[in-house]
Amino acid sequence: MKTHHILQAWLGVGLLLLLPFRLCAEGPEAEAELLSFRGAVRIIRAGATTPDVPPPNLSESNRFYLHAGDRVQTGERARARLKLRDGSIANLDELTELRLGRRPERGVLEVLRGVMSFFHRDEPGRVEVTGNGVSALVRGTEFTFAARADGGVELTLFDGEVGFTNALGGLTLRSGDIAEARLGEAPRRTAVLAGGGVGAVQWLLYYPAILALPELPLEPRVSTLLTESLRLYEAGDLLGALARYPAGRQPASREERVLLAALVLAVGNVTEAERWMEGVQGDDPAARIASALRQVVAATQLRPTAVAEPRLASEWLAASYARQAAGDLPGALMAAKDASIVSPDWGFAWARVAELEFSFGRTGAARAAVERARQLSPRNAQAVALNGFLLAAASRTAAAEAAFNEALELDSGLGNAWLGRGLVRLRQGRLDEARADLTVAAATEPNRAALRSYLGKAFATTADPTRARHELDLARQLDPLDPTPGLYSALLHQQDNSINAAVADLEQSVALKDERRLYRSRFLLDQDRAVRGANLATVYADAGFTELANREATRAVNADYANAAAHLFLANSYDTLRDPRQVNLRYETPWFG
Repeated sequence: MKTHHILQAWLGVGLLLLLPFRLCAEGPEAEAELLSFRGAVRIIRAGATTPDVPPPNLSESNRFYLHAGDRVQTGERARARLKLRDGSIANLDELTELRLGRRPERGVLEVLRGVMSFFHRDEPGRVEVTGNGVSALVRGTEFTFAARADGGVELTLFDGEVGFTNALGGLTLRSGDIAEARLGEAPRRTAVLAGGGVGAVQWLLYYPAILALPELPLEPRVSTLLTESLRLYEAGDLLGALARYPAGRQPASREERVLLAALVLAVGNVTEAERWMEGVQGDDPAARIASALRQVVAATQLRPTAVAEPRLASEWLAASYARQAAGDLPGALMAAKDASIVSPDWGFAWARVAELEFSFGRTGAARAAVERARQLSPRNAQAVALNGFLLAAASRTAAAEAAFNEALELDSGLGNAWLGRGLVRLRQGRLDEARADLTVAAATEPNRAALRSYLGKAFATTADPTRARHELDLARQLDPLDPTPGLYSALLHQQDNSINAAVADLEQSVALKDERRLYRSRFLLDQDRAVRGANLATVYADAGFTELANREATRAVNADYANAAAHLFLANSYDTLRDPRQVNLRYETPWFG
C-alpha cells in the first residue's frame, strides 16, 4: 500500500498510453539517465580519477546522462534511480556501486556491491545484470540483485523469469523464487517469496512524515546544533533535513534518537529507524512519537498495530494513516483534522487534510487546505504535487505540469509527481514523454496495484494484450479488492469479442465498488460505479442483452448524473426504441434528454 493512494481521486479510471522509450537528442549514445537521487551520490566517469557530482536539481532542462564504463556510487542513506536506454528502471539502495556496460546486443549492469532493484518490460535478453561472477539474464521481469560483501549474490524475483548462472551452474528462476550463489558454489534456490516481498523493497516504499517538531522536547544545545536541519524539516524538505544532520553524529538523548528515526524513515530506511527507536518506551512525548512512527511503518506495510489513544498532533497524524489502512476514510480525515487542530501551524497536517478532502471530491476544501500547507511548508513536495492534481482536475493542465515539475525539483524521487506529470502530458498529447513519466511512476512504487492496472491498460492500448493481461493479473494479486483491474480486463475482453468474459469481469468490478483498497469516498465510488456501469451497458449491448444494457446505463446515470458516457449510451438506447412514425411518443423525451 502507498499511503498517498487517495490522490487516485483525480485519476479515476483514465486511459494511459505508453509509447516506445527514446532518449532525447542530447544523449543518444548514453546507456542511462540519472532520473533522481537522494543523499550523497557520486559518478565516476570511465577513465576518470575524480568523481562527478550530479546537479542537485535534475529537471527537463538539466538532465544527467551516463555512458558505458561509468560507475554510480551511493553513500550511506543515499538512493539513486536510473533509466536505461530501453526504458528499464534501476533503483540503487544505499552503499551500492554499479558499473554500466554494453555488449553488441544488450546493455550490462554490473553490481559491484550493494542492492539494486530492477524493473524491466522490454524484449527478453536486452539487459544483463552481473555481479560477483554471477549473471542474471533479464527476460521481461522485476527483481532485486544483492552483491554481498562475502562474494555471494542473492536474487529475489518478484515477477517474470531470469536465467541465474555462474561458472559452476545455472538456474531458471520464475516469479516468487529466491536464490543465491555463494562464493565457489553453483546457484541454488533458497526460498519462496512470501508476504508480497515488502522486506526486500521496503526502501522503495513511501513513508510519510508525522513528527510535529514542537512536540519533541530537544535540549537547547541540540536544537542550536541542528538548526539548519530542523529549519528544512519545518519547511517540508525531509531530504534536505536528513542531509543537514551532521554525518556520523550519535544522538545525545532519547528525543534526538526519535528525531533521527523520523528523518531516516523519509528515505525508507526502516531498519535504521527501528534501531534508533529501540528501547524508547513509556508515556513521555518521545516514547509516544516513537510509537506513532512504528504505527506509520505498519500502516504503510499493511500490518495491523495497536496504539494508545492519540493526544499529540504527531499521534493523530499517524492514526490518520492507520485508519486509512483499515479502510476507514472518514476516520482518517477526522484524525488529520484533529492533528491540524492540536498543531494549527503544522504544514504536514494541513497537507494530509488536503489530500483526504480531495478523496471526498471536496476540491474547494482541499484547495484551501493545500494552500495553508504550502504557506507553512513551502518545500513539501507532496503538497506541491497535490496542488498539481487539483489544478489538473480543474483542467488547468499547463499550471498542473508546472506544479509537478516543481515537486520533482524538490524531490525527484517522488512517485506521485512522476505520475501526475505523465497524466498531464497524456492529456496534452505528448505521448512519448507521458510514457516515460508513467513508466517511472510504476517502477517507483512496484507494490501499488492501481499503477499495475494503468500499465495493463497501457499495454492493451498499444496492442500488446499478453503484457496487458499480465499486469492486470499482478494488480489483482496486489489488491484483490480493487475493481480497476476488472474494468480494464473487461475492456480487453470486449476488444477480443470475448463478451461473456467481459461481462464477468465488469460485474465483479461493480461488486467490489464498496471495498476497494484505494480508500476512496462514497462520492468517488459512485463516480466509478457510473464509469463501470456505462461500460457494462455497452458490453451487454454487444451480447444482445438490450434490456440489461438500458438498465445498466440508467443505473450509471443515477450513480453520477454528470457522467456523459452513461447519458450518451442511454440516449442512443432510447433512440433505437423510438417510433419512426411518431405515433407512440413514449421514448421521445428520454431520447432527447
